[in-house]
Amino acid sequence: MNPVPGYSGPWQPVEDRGVGSRWSAPTQSLVSAALAIPTIPVWYLRILPSDQGWDEALDDIWTLALSVVLDVYFVAVVTIFARSSRRRVAALVTAIVAVVVDVGDAALVTFAPFSEALRWADGGLVVVSFVLSVAAWGIARRRHRWWVIGLAPTLVIAIALAALYSSDWLYDNFPDFTGGWIIFWVLWVGGFLFCCVICWGIDALASAARAKSAGSRPG
Repeated sequence: MNPVPGYSGPWQPVEDRGVGSRWSAPTQSLVSAALAIPTIPVWYLRILPSDQGWDEALDDIWTLALSVVLDVYFVAVVTIFARSSRRRVAALVTAIVAVVVDVGDAALVTFAPFSEALRWADGGLVVVSFVLSVAAWGIARRRHRWWVIGLAPTLVIAIALAALYSSDWLYDNFPDFTGGWIIFWVLWVGGFLFCCVICWGIDALASAARAKSAGSRPG
């Protein structure tokens, strides 16, 4: 029985039981980066309607369908690579919310008539879905709670991406049909990976600090 009511002892990092949890840090980093590779052909397929001269309605449906494919893949990866069953549930819920926001935003932009209000709504939903996606991966994979500090720079990066995506400059200089799709992929997927690395770095510092603190205690 716990001798102090309401106190459960010092918080401990989550037990590693998920896929790849026992791999070395470099291996885990490589695998995490490799998980982004399957998204490349899906992003490339976004330019198919332009290449084939599809009508606008079919183009809209195709774009929305590819967004759903990417979101389902993300949910599957988060679920499979979560470190524990408790983390898996929380990460899955967060990922599903991020997916709902993303698909809703894609449908809104695809089918709603353009307006200034739509531009602002799109930007806001982009920020929310991006931050929630990074949070879902953090919940699934990080060991300590301090990783959430990384969501602050993630929010800043998400706002910058939303502003860039809503600007005419990006689309004027990098149209999809000239191979600019890879720029969009680098910005979104690369931005996501970069934010995940920030959270991982903070998590690693927390692990090192805890290990040092535990080692300095008298035996």
